[in-house]
Amino acid sequence: MARPKSPLPDTRNRILNAACDEFGAHGFAGTTVDRIARRARVNKAMIYYHFPNKRALYTCIIRDVFAPITERVRAAMANDAPPAK
Repeated sequence: MARPKSPLPDTRNRILNAACDEFGAHGFAGTTVDRIARRARVNKAMIYYHFPNKRALYTCIIRDVFAPITERVRAAMANDAPPAK
């Protein structure tokens, strides 16, 4: 029996990029997993291999977008120096 193929290393990134574009253009409600799959050039099963559902995919994107901002705010708050003039 043949072993199932592992997804290509860039598959997850293609899905994330496609989903980011779709959510940005159509919002959460207006975006479908089918549209994301088409844009990423994968089948829906591959999306569900990486993410349990559309909301988890959306949450991952939101975290990726806001994580650098959150870190910069935390670093600024931890700095005891007075604000620059």
